[in-house]
Amino acid sequence: MTSRPVLPSVLLAIILTVFSGPAAAQDTWSEPAPGVSYLQRTAPGPLKMHAAVVDLSRDDLYIRATRPDERGQTTTGFSQSVNAVVGINGDWGVSGFEPVGLAVGQGVHWEGSSDDGWAFIACNVERDCHYGNHTLNEVLHWRWHDVVGGNGWRLLVDGEIPTYPADNFYTDRHPRSAVGTSQDGDTMYFVVVEGRRPGESIGIGFHDIAAFLKELGAYQGLMLDGGGSSALTINENRVNQLPSNESGERTVTNHLAILRGQPDARCDQTPNGRHCDGSVIHTCQGGSHQGEGDCGAFGASCDITSDGVGVCTHYQCANGPERSFCESDSIIRTCSYGRLGEPGDCSAFGATCEDGGDDAYCVHFACEEGGNARWCGEDDVLKECVDGQPVDDVDCAASGQICSSGACVSEGGDDVGTPEPGPDAGEADAGSSGNGDSDTSVSEENGIDAGEALDDAGPADGPGGSAAASTSSCGGCSSTGGSTPSALLLLLALVGLRRVSR
Repeated sequence: MTSRPVLPSVLLAIILTVFSGPAAAQDTWSEPAPGVSYLQRTAPGPLKMHAAVVDLSRDDLYIRATRPDERGQTTTGFSQSVNAVVGINGDWGVSGFEPVGLAVGQGVHWEGSSDDGWAFIACNVERDCHYGNHTLNEVLHWRWHDVVGGNGWRLLVDGEIPTYPADNFYTDRHPRSAVGTSQDGDTMYFVVVEGRRPGESIGIGFHDIAAFLKELGAYQGLMLDGGGSSALTINENRVNQLPSNESGERTVTNHLAILRGQPDARCDQTPNGRHCDGSVIHTCQGGSHQGEGDCGAFGASCDITSDGVGVCTHYQCANGPERSFCESDSIIRTCSYGRLGEPGDCSAFGATCEDGGDDAYCVHFACEEGGNARWCGEDDVLKECVDGQPVDDVDCAASGQICSSGACVSEGGDDVGTPEPGPDAGEADAGSSGNGDSDTSVSEENGIDAGEALDDAGPADGPGGSAAASTSSCGGCSSTGGSTPSALLLLLALVGLRRVSR
């Protein structure tokens, strides 16, 4: 019997390596807390990756960033101090733990912080998150309740990974921290990749961590501070290993966390958001009651906007928190989320301001019979204006009719039907952007309604129960001064005095 040749063990290992392909990543999933899934991944590199996936559709979870008085803690220390379910390090910091980018914690703006070409994530009490781009300098919006600055370019923009500059800042492998949200906003992702641990985990660059976020399901993503600052906690304990050159967890400027609220009957109606009880506005997060205040104390009313947001509505906003009104025969003002916008001068283009009952608009000079009217012009032409803007004329004579009393009728006087109005070309709003979270037409310097004095209470402090309330100069007062906004003038010029509110 002839014996079979035996391959040397080294040759066998080479053959197995060539034909089996690269080593696959090893994933271990667990459920460390209700609404939280935790992934530990070991991947070729080698890499050790950590991800906490949070179900924001749960009413009992909410988003929380560091207040100014909580600066300068380790991520573990901060997580333990607020009983965070999930916590991660935040923005870069400079001397005195001052954030490089915009920072807001529990409704309290970090004095001196602003968006200066630094990407950020900003979330409101309803848990809707907005991502700022490094290419823009955005003004702080009053609805941004918790804001943390990012690091360099965004990781994901509408599901796409940007093409990053060919720069070591983006390509070098380092420990990294990142945060992201799903397209529907119901899921939030916290990611840390270990690095600077030879033989265990070598770190990662921008593109690869962006791809990891996208693989998890993120649609928007942001890089946070990294390196020795990278830390992820679950149930108040850090899950990642630190770089080998770090003697202990680093003290950082701020943090971003997920907290679990304690049920309160006052928040059964709106677990995450604001609601009204008469003139009193209540703020709830995670089912916990965070604060309340009386809008009426400032002459305001408490109203619910069309998208379900409770606001204190300025007393001058007589048509409601999202409508316009005429301050005079020529001056129009628009309210957004109950806040009083800057005045716009209709007369600058020969128009007048007209109140239509539940809204106001600039009326084009061609609307000689009013902003919502039909009338007969010369040669049996039916003319019409809708919300202050002219629509297409109707030639009654072309169909063998005459124009009488604002309608095309037969020669015998029978009304043969009122023609459908032409397209309403005016859909732009002169006083505000018409977009809730991105409306920045009213800056903080213009004053605020009572809602900001009550804004998103942290520790109870005054009628609003908000730490921010103590720094509010007026509460229910808004500036009524100002000149005609340049955006309005440009808009009216472009659309020929199309409707400026609605």
